[in-house]
Amino acid sequence: MKTVIRTVLITCARRVCTTDRPGEFEAAVRELAATGGWEALLAAAAEQGMAMLLTQELHKADLMHLAPADVHARYLRVRRGGVARALIMSATLIRTLDLLASAGIRAMPWKGPILGQAVYGDVAARHFADLDVLVYPADAPRAIETLEGAGWLRALEEDIGPMDSLMRTECELPLVETGTGTVLEVHWGLDPPAMRSSLDVDTVWKSAFPLLLLGRSLPCAGPADTFVGLAVHAARHGWLNLEQACSLGALVIAHPETDWAAVVERSRMFGCYRRCLLGAVVIHDLLAIPMPDDILRAARSDRGVRRLAARVCGRWKAGGATALVLDPGLVDRIRQQAWKAATFDRRGQGAGYMLGFVFGASVEDRMAFALPRPLEHLYLGLRPARLLWKHGRRALRRPPQGDR
Repeated sequence: MKTVIRTVLITCARRVCTTDRPGEFEAAVRELAATGGWEALLAAAAEQGMAMLLTQELHKADLMHLAPADVHARYLRVRRGGVARALIMSATLIRTLDLLASAGIRAMPWKGPILGQAVYGDVAARHFADLDVLVYPADAPRAIETLEGAGWLRALEEDIGPMDSLMRTECELPLVETGTGTVLEVHWGLDPPAMRSSLDVDTVWKSAFPLLLLGRSLPCAGPADTFVGLAVHAARHGWLNLEQACSLGALVIAHPETDWAAVVERSRMFGCYRRCLLGAVVIHDLLAIPMPDDILRAARSDRGVRRLAARVCGRWKAGGATALVLDPGLVDRIRQQAWKAATFDRRGQGAGYMLGFVFGASVEDRMAFALPRPLEHLYLGLRPARLLWKHGRRALRRPPQGDR
């Protein structure tokens, strides 16, 4: 992203979180208008998950008149399309929760539209690609069975083996609704077991509060649990876009009553303390979100957290690519896993995670070689062989540098 576009998006996020300096966002937009970079701004906003928030803040600040008429019309189409999509997906979420409730399954909306309503006061303000529900681990197989009976299909067409095997390696299962193509992820954990982040669903339910979504009262995870969940999700995906920081910062601003002792307690309980410290530093340094002094002191005293936060903030300020690239080669995969390993609370856990990446069975491995449980030890040899085969063939097919 060019400097002026980065400035517009970061000041937009600060304006959403009410931490911007007076006139900061307006000045950045006027500078962009002078260069005619409206199309590039909208493309960058979409990439960073900020398109809906950008159009919202441009209208609030009465700045859209600076754009040419055709660009103004395009921004309006983006806004209207996003609102319509958010409303349709919110209705699907409510219908899905009702379906699970009718089967006696207790489910809570997680992220998605309920988060937009909770932190921005607008279900359409936050970009979300799919829907998420959180269920008790014991209820996960029955929840999947209930949804499949109602026309939802597993996003992975290949056989991924029995649910008990899947639940040992994953924390969610994506489903696709027949006809609409809507993706729903059923979560029974905070992170895959390999990430050493457990989730006590009872604790989350105890802190939940009712929130209206399209006129329906739905359970919403409390601020402490939501902070932990968002920080963990962002760290897992390498802080993929700016909206992840914006929603975390807006959560803090929207809930000044947040019990930070509870955040620390839960993050230690769930095994993701450093990932939460990382989230606190990122939103403080990038978006000027006020954070408790003891939280910042703990983060600043951790050299690993300081390094990771500097990488995240520096990447966005410098306009670099996302930390975890899509469709990576073997070298990029190793870098991705090293990033994740660096977020673990204890160094030994990170080393164990890297060993698990090389020798542990992933969903893809289980789809390629469905071994019965007594023979699962054979994955220790199959996993590294499959990695070399998959990425070695890709490297051989790649044209030489001069031919690209």
